[in-house]
Formats: sequence, structure tokens, C-alpha cells
Amino acid sequence: MIAAVPRPRPPNALVGTMVLVGAEAMLFLGLVSSFVLLRSQYVTWPPLGQPRLGVLATGVNTGVLLASGAAVWWAGRRRGARPRALAIATALAVAFLVGQGREWVGLVDYGLSAASVYGSLFYAVVGAHAVHVAVSVGILGWATLAAHRGHWSDGAQRALGLWWAFVVGLWPALYALVYLW
Repeated sequence: MIAAVPRPRPPNALVGTMVLVGAEAMLFLGLVSSFVLLRSQYVTWPPLGQPRLGVLATGVNTGVLLASGAAVWWAGRRRGARPRALAIATALAVAFLVGQGREWVGLVDYGLSAASVYGSLFYAVVGAHAVHVAVSVGILGWATLAAHRGHWSDGAQRALGLWWAFVVGLWPALYALVYLW
């Protein structure tokens, strides 16, 4: 008789993060579906009289966010560099939010309002992502402190890596959809 060898269980934090990512993916699929459906009803996009989005500035912000994702990946590869890499990831995520916030202020000044279909779609899709980044900044900051104190496990790092890969990886698709299409 062959004895069954127990497989190691994934950390609870990782399993919970997988479930959360699945739920958040459904949220964004709903937002993207709404965007595509409503946008397809217009011949001209953005509609006349609506401001153009800052494609170049947001492209640079996209690079900043991708660099933050790379820093979290690096933190998962190099235990000794974890606190520094996580601090860099946090700072880059904050820089992304500040850059996007500056764009939002400019768009509001130009008259982009949630009262229009164009404005409401923009604020819903991009705003939902911004909320995810803002919450993640808190998580990254907490992870940085925990790693600095030596209270950060590989399982927690894997869960954080999965979450941040989702948030960061989602943005280029949203950028292409909202800003370039």
C-alpha cells in the first residue's frame, strides 16, 4: 500500500487574497462591461464639449505604478531587501495617486462632470481603481513596517504580491480602455 503524502497547504492569507482578487475581478469586469456598452453608443468619443484626458501624463503615471509592482516583486525575491523594496513600492504608489489626483483636478477645472455619461464612466472606472491603490498604499506601508521589524512572513509576502500584481496589472488595461480607445 502506498501512503499518501500530504501536500503543503497554501497560507491562509494567500487563499483569502485569491478569493478577494476573484471578487474584485468581477467588480472590474462589470465596470468595464458598462464602459464598453455605453461607449459603443457614441460615434464620437469623447463627446463634443468634453475635455480630453491626459494621455501622456497618465502614461508616465502608468510607468510609475508598474515600477511599484516591480518593487513588490523584488521584495518577494530578496528577503534582505524587503523593507527597502516595500518602502520604494509604497512611495511609487503614492506618486501614482498624486499624479492621478493632479489630473483629476485639471479635469474638474475643465468641466468634466459625473453628470455626463463620459464623466461618470471615467470617474467610476478610474475612481474604483484609485480607491484600490489608496487602500493598497496603507497595506504597503503596514507591510514595510512589519518587514522592517522582521515580522513579515513569506506567506504574507505572497498574498501581498498577488494583490498588488492584480491592482498594478489591471491598470494598463484600464488605461488602454479609458484613455486610448
